[in-house]
Amino acid sequence: MQDIKKSKIFIVDDIQYNIDLIVEILKIEGYSNIHSTTDSNKAFEIIQFLKPDLILVDLMMPIVSGFNILEKLDKSKEENWIIPVLVLTASNNPTDKLKALKLGATEFLTKPIDIVEVSIRIKNILTTSYLYKTERNLRQNLEEKIRERTRDLEIAKNEAEKNELNYRNLFNANSDAISISSIKDEKPSYFIESNPANKILSDYEMEEFKSLTIYDFIHDERKEQFDNMIIKLEKNEIINFESTIKSKKGKIKNIEAKCILIEYNGKKAILNIFRDITERIKFIDAIIAQNKVLKDIAWSQSHEVRAPLVTLIGLANLISEYNVKDFEADGKEILKMIKKYSNDLDQIIKKTSEKTYVTNLFPYPDGSKN
Repeated sequence: MQDIKKSKIFIVDDIQYNIDLIVEILKIEGYSNIHSTTDSNKAFEIIQFLKPDLILVDLMMPIVSGFNILEKLDKSKEENWIIPVLVLTASNNPTDKLKALKLGATEFLTKPIDIVEVSIRIKNILTTSYLYKTERNLRQNLEEKIRERTRDLEIAKNEAEKNELNYRNLFNANSDAISISSIKDEKPSYFIESNPANKILSDYEMEEFKSLTIYDFIHDERKEQFDNMIIKLEKNEIINFESTIKSKKGKIKNIEAKCILIEYNGKKAILNIFRDITERIKFIDAIIAQNKVLKDIAWSQSHEVRAPLVTLIGLANLISEYNVKDFEADGKEILKMIKKYSNDLDQIIKKTSEKTYVTNLFPYPDGSKN
């Protein structure tokens, strides 16, 4: 995810030293597109122009506070422009945090700033945002493709009524599994027609397919989706839903179904359009799995790192209270403890760093993983 390093980061803090510290940390981590201001009056105007990928804002600032900025962002946010906000605060007041969360804050960073913590939190937030945007773009592209395919199918249906030959060509060439079911006792019955894509989806030969009904594919409680189909189709003409089917070879496949009530040879029938969405669901599950890894990283850095760090700080304070003569007696033991907890801290940081290299969970078309 090299693109994360190019993310636009905007820092709002009335103290220049705090900004300089965060900028230096970000530069060390490889971020280069960093913007900042100490004038909170201009912050929202800059945000509207810049449209950053992440905002770091101090909660307590004079005139225009972090709360004011969060409130403006909450009122002006658009569906396609959701900016994660990392709040900087020296306050431990739960009321302040709750208020900030209600206004849309993503995460908190307590002052004084911990170098390791700020680095990891920023990376986690940007990674999660990147995955969210990727999923959102994928969903939008899929929805657009579905709309395009639906329009194509409607055109194909109208053309089929005018020209049987054109209808047959389109029917057989379509990559979606299209079939026509007869109706018996107000329920879907045997298939009358089916295109070659049904063989790919179900593993049944074309002649075998005509001796089956939809109930031969749909298993367990999902059969209920089809029991009242005719009533629903009479009311709506078209129904869309997702389900699963069981192929002849026993393989379970996720499908996106569209059913339309039509007239076929003077009788009511059902036009079924089934699309295999198994890979799409695997992709979404992979996104969820990667988000879980990121949450594990956030937990580790916020819990495991603190224990040895607090011990080292305590030892440092202890050393400062010794005079040179007294330190000779206890110094070696204290130094051993410092070395031990330093090694512990180093191992925890290494472990956390290793987790950040998230394994590629997204399958390739052949089923393999990178």
